[in-house]
Amino acid sequence: PLGYHIASLSCDARVGKMLLLGSLFGCHQQVLTMAAAMSCKSLFLSPIGQQQEADRQKRRFSGSGSDHIAMLRAFDQYCELADGEHAAWCRERFVSQEALQSMVAIRGQLELQLQECGFLNHAGEDSQQEQDLDALLPCVLCAGMFPCLAQVRNSHSGGKGCTVHTKEGEVHFHPSSVNFRRGDLAGGQWFAYLEKVETSKPYLRDGTKVSALAVLLFGGKIERTRSKQLITVDGWISFMCRPNVLALVEALKAEVENVLLLKAEDPQADVREKVAIIRDAVVQLVSQERK
Repeated sequence: PLGYHIASLSCDARVGKMLLLGSLFGCHQQVLTMAAAMSCKSLFLSPIGQQQEADRQKRRFSGSGSDHIAMLRAFDQYCELADGEHAAWCRERFVSQEALQSMVAIRGQLELQLQECGFLNHAGEDSQQEQDLDALLPCVLCAGMFPCLAQVRNSHSGGKGCTVHTKEGEVHFHPSSVNFRRGDLAGGQWFAYLEKVETSKPYLRDGTKVSALAVLLFGGKIERTRSKQLITVDGWISFMCRPNVLALVEALKAEVENVLLLKAEDPQADVREKVAIIRDAVVQLVSQERK
């Protein structure tokens, strides 16, 4: 049933899942913007001879290691500008005004399609506090992009040469990513990505840093091993997890699946009360992991 609603959206199926989860968790405005950015040509420009300054401007939007959050923040700032300020703002920040205008159109289409399939009826209010969004948005991105996950295995000076592994093998952050040349990437960090490209070597074109709990909550099936605290996700991702935390994660995963199934079968169903409990628990867990 869920696939039927995702198929009604004019975007990649993974982006569609993000939109449905965003509408449930009360952050659909932000997810609509990121979905629109993923559905149009590159938002950030890198003119020859000005790449270093262009990279610096892009990183100002990115926050803690997210190409998708960079797109969201650039779009939001653009929309806040007064008439007549847009062209100069785009030139100074190496942002494509044409891409932003395409995003406005695509975003409107996706929002209309969400309304038509009923997922914005009884949607959570987009009034999340900033710290809640910081916890929720990477989770929604992780859920939509799964199984496209990569882990930093070891970091090197400047971030440029860090080793990043996916299920299929070693890859690198693309030079256009905000995570290219980052000096603060530590081994063990996880990234969700939408696209892997092959040029001179395999690259992740975009990515968002996600927590281990986001992977556990919104990744694939969790399997126990012979060790009491060692578990695996998707057959290759390993975590040490205390039994009480694992029990809570599995209960939350089951509740998310139940709510998605309910909405898939009846998009008019009002699940706000159930979703609020799930959302608060997710925010609390992810926020505690960061401390």
